[in-house]
Amino acid sequence: MKAFFTDPVVCPKDRDIEKEWFIYFRWTDHLSGKRFSFKKRADLNSIKSPKDRLKAANKLAEIYRKRLEDGWNPLTENTEKEQERKTLIEFLNEVLSTKVTVLKKKSYHKYDKVLSLLTEWMGKNNYKHLYPQNFTKAMALGYLDFLLSNRKYSGKSHNTQLGIIKSLFNALVTREIILKNPFIGISELPEDHGKNFPFTDQEKEMLKSYMQVKCPHFFAACCFTYFCFIRRSELIEIKVQDIDLVNMTIRIHSEGAKNRNQQSVTIPKAMEQVLKTMNLDKYPSHYYVFGRNFKINEHKTKKPDYLSCKFRRVVEEVNKLNDKMKIEDSKGFYAWKHTGVCALYNATKDPYLVMQQCRHSDVKITMIYLRSLGLTVNERIREASYEF
Repeated sequence: MKAFFTDPVVCPKDRDIEKEWFIYFRWTDHLSGKRFSFKKRADLNSIKSPKDRLKAANKLAEIYRKRLEDGWNPLTENTEKEQERKTLIEFLNEVLSTKVTVLKKKSYHKYDKVLSLLTEWMGKNNYKHLYPQNFTKAMALGYLDFLLSNRKYSGKSHNTQLGIIKSLFNALVTREIILKNPFIGISELPEDHGKNFPFTDQEKEMLKSYMQVKCPHFFAACCFTYFCFIRRSELIEIKVQDIDLVNMTIRIHSEGAKNRNQQSVTIPKAMEQVLKTMNLDKYPSHYYVFGRNFKINEHKTKKPDYLSCKFRRVVEEVNKLNDKMKIEDSKGFYAWKHTGVCALYNATKDPYLVMQQCRHSDVKITMIYLRSLGLTVNERIREASYEF
């Protein structure tokens, strides 16, 4: 194959930064036998640092060499020129369209929101018609600064944005639209951890007493999260057939799981009575356990947020009935998971059991979580005899 082309080389040979740089190679048409010469510049001449320009040029030469080895026809100039006329926003939207089938619905919406915000910022700064190779690292930093100063983003929100944008721009590098991702090398910001608040025993009893009477099936949903640490997105995917009353496990579907792996969790004995009151054996196996209107039916609950909205209404009603003590707004639906984790750890003192039921990939993650809940008290320190 190599007989049909010469190795792409970086020009000029003297590497003078004041001259125009390009990648030069010759290629022979297989059919006609004609030999053609090509100069490819990409965005090399916009790079001011001699070291960075040489690094980018060598990478570009390698890209063209690989393409030629793969049988690329460099005469398809019209197609390439058409691609070169596309703006950065157009390319990024093309990349986003490929994510529809590979991302979960919630994740895709995050990507879409990030790109919409970037598009809005570029429009306000007259960058809307910018070509991909002209988007610089300074612009990347400017956009992230905008998120912090104008949008008041926290460290976590900033880092989420940065991760998604890096992914989108990496796709442009893979497609050889740009040579370098301008967001690479930008550090993440510190994040606040430990905003996990379990219910007190009093709060738990107040909620339990109310829900068992007013909304028993929604109470069951809370129990699934309390005993089995099941997330909202996972709860709405569970069907009757996923609850194995022989082996006492619940299957968690990959569609709703955070790590996209199908797994199972153990049903503790304390939860068996809750399952009995649900009378699951009376329903078809394909029915959703927490379907539309939080009932067992064939229609799926559309959004995980519905669980949180329902729980907020429950808290409001419980607070109205109790003048002396109010449940704080900071304790939402996920407080059931935090409360359940506290109960399991205090009963067993075994972080590995918590890790298994939480489906964490590493016990280090579990230990960070337990510390955020104040559960890793060292008893030897507590009992040590020393005074000030």
